[in-house]
Amino acid sequence: MSRQETIVVEKRLRIETLSALHIGTGVQLGSKEYARHRQQIFVAKPGRVLALAQRSPQMESAFLGFCEDERQTLTDFLQEQRIPLENITDYHVMATAEVARRIPIFIKTAEGKPYLPGSSLKGAVRSALFRSRIKADNAVLSAAGRVANDDLNEIRHQKNPNLSRWRKRIGSDVERTFFGKDEHHDFMRCLQFSDSSSREPTELRIVEVRVLSLSSNGDLHPARDPRRDDRDMRPVTPEVIPKGVQVVSHFTINHYLLSDTQPANELGFRGKKEFIKVWLAECNRAAQDHIQQEIDFFKRHPLDGKRRMAQWYEALKEQLQQAEKTGNQCLLHLAWGSGWDTKTITDQFDDKLFDDVRRTLRLNVGRPHLPMKGRPAWGSILLTKDDSPKSRKVVFENGQPQEPLGWVKVSLEEVMD
Repeated sequence: MSRQETIVVEKRLRIETLSALHIGTGVQLGSKEYARHRQQIFVAKPGRVLALAQRSPQMESAFLGFCEDERQTLTDFLQEQRIPLENITDYHVMATAEVARRIPIFIKTAEGKPYLPGSSLKGAVRSALFRSRIKADNAVLSAAGRVANDDLNEIRHQKNPNLSRWRKRIGSDVERTFFGKDEHHDFMRCLQFSDSSSREPTELRIVEVRVLSLSSNGDLHPARDPRRDDRDMRPVTPEVIPKGVQVVSHFTINHYLLSDTQPANELGFRGKKEFIKVWLAECNRAAQDHIQQEIDFFKRHPLDGKRRMAQWYEALKEQLQQAEKTGNQCLLHLAWGSGWDTKTITDQFDDKLFDDVRRTLRLNVGRPHLPMKGRPAWGSILLTKDDSPKSRKVVFENGQPQEPLGWVKVSLEEVMD
């Protein structure tokens, strides 16, 4: 690479949500941390309620009672003490459903504003690239299959294998066959994604998400509570960025690592140069496969006889076709609720290896749930690859399925000087 050639190329990414998006932190708001008034959820500012309670002995005593009473919510306490909501509020969010006692929160900046982490975007692109190459190149698929078989054989020869650790390791081992032998030789080093611009927390929404699951007879219904097979799982009500919101991120390609220089050649990235150039098309190829898979799934297993979700994906398929025509857009499925197949390529293996992975790692993907002596147990019958995974996370409103989670459209734009 000559000195005159550009080493790093930067472009802007405009990201638009096509369905509700939740990127969590693992933190959930309890009913003592938020109050509800009509359709609004008011999240308390940390320490604000305690500061108000310390103004008088009576208020402090009532606050201690509130903390000790597990059943009393912040809404109850504020009403009893006649404390205005605005006196404790950090931010407020519109709720489109009955809110559960705990609310998974959306990731936010230090200033409390929601954003899309660059790591989430890069992870989705990475998974899409691998899935696209696995489908397009038998050599890539064969290499991944050999590594998966080797790992499974090693697991079987261990007396007490740590399956939790192996579930993570086998995925990493398979990916290395394409991306590189370790993090230093991983060609995704050539691509960098920045954290996106932020939005106001009031733009978030709280939605109802239900887990739908296939029964052994092929019916799609709300998943059962693993602790009580006679009861459905309770809906989850996370904070989400709703459909139609845009954020801006930046994307850079390090051309030095793709050049003819000795350090770049030692890393072995030159052979991946073409994939870097066409990463948008690769992501669209993966999206096309995933969308068609979901259309087929929901046509085979309509919820309560309705094909609402299949129709939603048919409309998304049309948006994908429009994105492909532009040459500078792609669709991505990311974050919570994007599904097992978005993050792995095990469904691309042949039937024998696919079943070996599930049985050896004791993955419950596709296994009908059976109660046994009051504890969760899993039958030996595996569903087909087309019906695995058997569950889907879907946003509901007024008792009707509305949309899946996590679909976004990414548009590549030039950075103006």
